[in-house]
Formats: sequence, C-alpha cells, structure tokens
Amino acid sequence: MKSRGLFLAASLAALAALACPASADPLAAAYQGVLANPTDAEVNLQYALVAEGQKKWRLALAAYERILANDPGNAAAKAGLQRVRRIIQPAETQTTVEIGTQYNSNAFLEPSGQYSQYMDPGNPQSDWTFYARGRVRDERNWFGQRWRTTMTAYADTHANFNDLDYMVAMFDIGPILDLNGTMMAARPFVGGAVAGLGGDYFYSEVNLGASVEGYLDGAYQWARVRAGYRSYGDVGVSTDGWYAEVAGHWAHKDIFSDRDVFWVEPWFRWNGINGNGWAPTQYWWELQQVTPGRYTGWGSRFEYDARVTDWLTLGASFRFANRAYADANDRDGEPGRNDWLLAPGAAMIFSNLLSPQTDIRLEYEFQHNDSSQAQYSYDNHAVTLSIVARR
Repeated sequence: MKSRGLFLAASLAALAALACPASADPLAAAYQGVLANPTDAEVNLQYALVAEGQKKWRLALAAYERILANDPGNAAAKAGLQRVRRIIQPAETQTTVEIGTQYNSNAFLEPSGQYSQYMDPGNPQSDWTFYARGRVRDERNWFGQRWRTTMTAYADTHANFNDLDYMVAMFDIGPILDLNGTMMAARPFVGGAVAGLGGDYFYSEVNLGASVEGYLDGAYQWARVRAGYRSYGDVGVSTDGWYAEVAGHWAHKDIFSDRDVFWVEPWFRWNGINGNGWAPTQYWWELQQVTPGRYTGWGSRFEYDARVTDWLTLGASFRFANRAYADANDRDGEPGRNDWLLAPGAAMIFSNLLSPQTDIRLEYEFQHNDSSQAQYSYDNHAVTLSIVARR
C-alpha cells in the first residue's frame, strides 16, 4: 500500500507538470501575457522585469522598447531601458591625443607702464611653448555596474624659459548611475594628480566629487562638483590645503543653421591654500605677500562654432574670470588684490584633412588682466597651432 501511495503521488505531480508546463518557467508564463496583450504596458513591464531577473538582457531590452513605442512617457520603461543598455554595452576605450605649439607675447605675464621698472627683466618677453596632451576614457562593466576611468597627462617645454616647463598627470574613477526617468546619469568619483615644474616636483593632490551628464537639446551637457587636498613641494609658492570647485557645460545645437553649436562653461573655485611668496610693490624698498592659494574665483567661457564646409569650422569665443585674493593687502591696509581677466578669441578648425577623426586647430586669444594692484595688470597675445586625433 505504501508503494502504491508513492506511485500515485508521483503520477499526480507529473500530470500537474504536463498540465501547466509554463508554471515552471516564470518568463514563459509572462510571455503568454504579452502574446495575449502585446500593447499592454503593465504586462510587458512584468515580462521585462522577469527577463532581467534571469539576465536575459536582450529580451528585457525588446520589452522596454515595445512599451515606449506605445507609451513614450512611461518612466519605469525609460529607467529599465537605460539600466539594461548600460549592462549590455560593451567595454569602450576612447583616446584623444593633442600635440601643438603656442606663442605667447608676454610669457611671464609681466606688467607694463610705471611698474615694469621694478620687475625682472622689466619688459614683457615672448616665448614659444611646445606641448603634448593625452586623455584616455575607459568604460566597462564590473560586477553588473558600469564604471568609467579617465586618465589625462600634459607636458610642455619652453624655448627660452625652461623654468616654466610644466607637466601633470591626473586620473579619476567612479560608477555611472542612471537617473530614473531621465536621459541623465550621475557619476561619483575619486581621483588624484601629480605635477612638476621646471623639472622638479611641484604638487600632488587627492580629490573626490560627483558629476551629472547627459544629452539635452541635441547636445552633451554636464555639471560637476569637486573638492580636494593639495600639497606643494619646495618649488611652489604655496603650502598645503583644501580647494573646492563647481563647473558646468551647457550646449545647444542648430542656433542659426543645422551645423552650428553654442556652448557655455561657467565655474566657481574656492582655494584655501596659504601662500608663502613675496613680490615687489611700486615702492622698491617694500615687499608684499602674494597668495596664489587663498582666493575665490569665478568665471565662464562662451563659444560659438559653425561648420562652414565639411572640412572647415569657424569659432568665436570669449572668457572672463574674477579672482579675489584673501590676504594680499596693499601697503595702506586697503582691500587686497582683485583681478579681472577678459579674453576674446577666434579659431579655425580643419577636420579630417590628415586622417579621419583628426583636426588641425589654429586659435588666437587676447588676454587682458586688470588688477586692483596695477603691478599685476598685463596683456598677452596667445596663438596656438595643434593637431588633435581621436580614436
């Protein structure tokens, strides 16, 4: 009797499995609902979520696309579509290399007029700078999460003033987190940098921050906040301390035609790093403290670019910056140094003449710095010729 009971139980279980084969596979059961109601958002959403749970990303992607085809404003489908796209997106590495030369009519940014006689060498001197810049942006999935790592290196050498030779290497890393219901993503990150000046150690830093990025108005937009701690070496005129900054990029395409773009990049920076440098005043017997660290600064860059032909783009730009030093008071104890920089510019960009994704850039900028302490006012003409290759 006992063996007959076991046989009967096994038979009933087999019959139940044959009668309801889909119940053993939730995805198949959910798909039956899709076949019955192919335009129903809730049914497709249930199917997509089950497909995600089974890591069948392509099926989930197709379901989210079906939902949005019939209901473009469905927030859950938008979030799911972004999420799955990130997961199935292959690893990607983008490399940008730039080499060029720049002429500066006033390499040391020296003043003119009555204050020049107290400076060394006393009159603006020109110089040529040769530089190279490289940037690598790598994105890949680690443990089901999309991560981005960026690495940037820059180095230059001067034809006449090697004490100005500068180099810096920077990196940051952080996950890409989609913002549900939008076409934007957030990215918290940690990073660091090390720099040299005149062949000696200049400074190093660690930083952390976060950015938000995405496409709006047909163009790429971003905003970033970052804070860090920087330590200077013996060749610097600053000590150690903290800084914080906020920056953004807003662009809009097709202003006057379908081949132009206008963009603006505002920024704000607070530097709490003490200075240890001294500089002459208008009185030859007196020095005053200059503080390249402790200041607040803000400004923006505006640029308009229009593609004239398939190989030529013309651009016009303007940038301004204000820097207010915290403790660089003048001899009478009046409010300290406050600088305004105004810099209009123009550019010609020749695209794909040497090879695909390669530009030749010719740029000019006039820099006028107006300081409340006139010995820091200067003018400079900067002309840059560079080749930029993207791979």
